Amino acid sequence: MDVTVRRLASSADWVAVHDLDSRAFGVHRTPELDHAEARLFDDDSRIVLAEIDGTPVGTGAAFLFDLTVPGGASLAVAGITNVAVAATHRRRGVLRAMLAGIHDRAIGDGLAVSILSASESGIYGRFGYGLASRYAEWTIDPMRAAFREPAPERSIRFVAQADAAAVLAPIYDAARRRRPGMLSRSTRWWDALLDPIENWKVGGRFFVAVADEGYVLYQLHQGGPLGRMRMVVRELLATDDDTAAALWRFTLDIDLVTRVEATVPLDEPVWWRFADPRMITTTAVRDYLFACVLDVPAALEARTWSNEIDLVLDVTGGAVPGVDDRYRLRGDTTSSSCERVGSTPDLRLSAESLGALELGGVRPSVLASAGRIEELRPGALAAADLAFPCSSAPFCTTRF
Repeated sequence: MDVTVRRLASSADWVAVHDLDSRAFGVHRTPELDHAEARLFDDDSRIVLAEIDGTPVGTGAAFLFDLTVPGGASLAVAGITNVAVAATHRRRGVLRAMLAGIHDRAIGDGLAVSILSASESGIYGRFGYGLASRYAEWTIDPMRAAFREPAPERSIRFVAQADAAAVLAPIYDAARRRRPGMLSRSTRWWDALLDPIENWKVGGRFFVAVADEGYVLYQLHQGGPLGRMRMVVRELLATDDDTAAALWRFTLDIDLVTRVEATVPLDEPVWWRFADPRMITTTAVRDYLFACVLDVPAALEARTWSNEIDLVLDVTGGAVPGVDDRYRLRGDTTSSSCERVGSTPDLRLSAESLGALELGGVRPSVLASAGRIEELRPGALAAADLAFPCSSAPFCTTRF
C-alpha cells in the first residue's frame, strides 16, 4: 500500500487533521481551540495529510521561523509540529513519507534547517534530527531567595494581557538575538500566545509585568493553606542581565507566593546571584529542540565560531537526499565558509550529530566519547571543541 502525502484541499481535510491530532495526543477538540491553532499558520499549504487508499492516516505541519544561531544571526527554518500517525497504520512508512514531503517543501523554499520538539525523543534520529537544545525546570523557595547583592533597580509596570503584544514583541525580538535556539514570532503568533484560550503551545491567562528592556509572564494558582499561592513563570526575558535580575527579584518578592516554578536555560545566570542557591531545586533537565540540517553549507555558514576553525567534515547517514558528502568548514568569530570538497576528512559524523552541533550546545568531544563522532586526524577533535560550542547554552521559549 502506497502512502500519498498532499496539501489540504477542503474543509473535510481540516476535520481529518483535527481527528488525527485528537486521537494521537488525547486532545478534546473545540471550535475555539481549532481556530486558535489554525490561525498560527501562514497558509494551509504547510499542513500535510497522508493517505492510504484514500483513508487519512497521518498529518504534520511546519511553521516558518527565524532561528537565532551562534553569533546572533537569524536562520530561516521549518518548525515541524502536529505530527500524528493513526494507531491503525503504524509501521507502514507514513511518518517517513510525511517528513520527506515536508523536507522537500522546506528545501524548495531555501530553508537550510528543520527543527522540532519531540513527544517521543527516540523517533527522529533516524531522520537526521539531533538534540540541539535542552532546558532545566526549577522550583524556587521565594522565602529564602535573597540575592547576595541588592538587585539592580528598574521601573516595572503591569500591562493588560489584551494590550501586551505591541509592548512585548520588540523586547522579545531584541532579547531572542542574545541566545541561540530562540525563535522569531509573527504578529499572529503573539495574538495566539496572549489569547486567554490555552493549549500546550500558546494561550492562557497571564499577569504581564514589563520593564523598559524586559518582561515576565506569570500565572498564580491557589494551593495549600488559604492565602498561599504557586507561581508559574511562563516567560522571563530581557535585553540585558541586570534587567533580567530585576525582573527575577520582582517576581520572587510577590506576596503570598510560597513556590515558584520556572523553565530556564542550563546556564541561567541568575543562579549565581542568590545568597543560598540551595533554595533552587532542579526538578528536571529535558530535551527540546531537535535539528535536522537540510543544506550543510548554508546551515554552517549562517553561524560564527568561538575560535578559528578549518576542518573537513565527512557527513554520513543523512535521511535527506544530498546531505551525505565531505565539507570543508572554515570560519572564526566573525564569518564562516563551507563548501563540498574531495579532500581527506578530519572528522566523520552522522547528519544527526551535525544537527546536535548546529546551536553549539554540546562539545564535539562529548559526542565522540559517546561513539557518535570519529576523529580521523589527530588534533581535529580538540580544534572542533574550541570552535563549535557557544558562549550561551541554546534555549527556546516558544512552544510549537
